[in-house]
Formats: sequence, C-alpha cells, structure tokens
Amino acid sequence: MSGLLNHTPADIVRHLLMSFGIVSLPEDSEAWPMFYKFLPDGEEVPDEVTCIYDTAGLIEGRTQNDGETIKAHGINITVQSIDGAVAYVKAVAICNAFDVRVRRNLVQIGQDEYGVSVINQTGDILPLGRNMTAKHRRHSCSINAIAVLRAIQQAGTGTGTGSGT
Repeated sequence: MSGLLNHTPADIVRHLLMSFGIVSLPEDSEAWPMFYKFLPDGEEVPDEVTCIYDTAGLIEGRTQNDGETIKAHGINITVQSIDGAVAYVKAVAICNAFDVRVRRNLVQIGQDEYGVSVINQTGDILPLGRNMTAKHRRHSCSINAIAVLRAIQQAGTGTGTGSGT
C-alpha cells in the first residue's frame, strides 16, 4: 500500500542534491544548474549543466507486517560540459554523494517532506560522447540509479506513506 508522492522521485533527488551544494536551481544562475525533465538548448543555458529524469524503477517486495510495497524509484542524471573530463568529474562527484552523503536524509519541497533512505547506481557512469547537434556541443555523461524514498508529510494529505525506507 504505497502512498502517492506529491513530487516525482527525480524532483525529490534534485532537491537533495541542491541541499548538498552539488547542483543549483537553473533560475539561480549559479554553477551546475540541474534542470528537471528537459534540458533546453538555448544561449541562456550554461556550458556546464545537469538534468534529471524519472525512469523505470524496481518493485522490491512487500513488508510482512502491513503488506506495504517497497519500491526503488528509477532516476537518470545527465551531466554535460564543453570539456568531457569536467563532465565526468562532476558525474563522479554526484555518485560519491550517493555513496557517502545519502543516509536517511530529509528533503523539504514546499510543505512536503520526504525521506530518502538510499540512492544506488545501477551501473557505471556512461560517457555518451559529444552532442554534435546542440549549439553548445557539450560532452555528456549519464548516471542511472534507483532511490528508495517515502513521503513523510504532505500538504493537504496528512502523513504520507510513500515507498518503503
């Protein structure tokens, strides 16, 4: 009986990475903005940029006590830079944060609060090469991961039950 989330897993993870100072909001005009769901290709987009997407996750089973479904939500992060080595180093920093800093963290988005238990990569960082169709001609790396998270408190719905922790 997994509860509904008011925000997607990718948006929750994006806010977590912002709280670590690894990425920023695009509208803040700071280093390494993280876009959500799409990466615009305009002159206003900096040379070093990230984007996070929701992807397929895993159903990992149910708890014995109450039958709650345990889900690991899929996310994908694309890291881009004019310099391929810089993009790769940023991708490594994000993965290191998953390994070292994600330990039952709380994420606040407006009135909603979420618990992020763990984020695990599902494979190595994948260098995608250089995007030759974009105006900026950035090198890209991709990170695929799964996140175990749950709603703690949601505005207008009381306490959420989210996905297992």
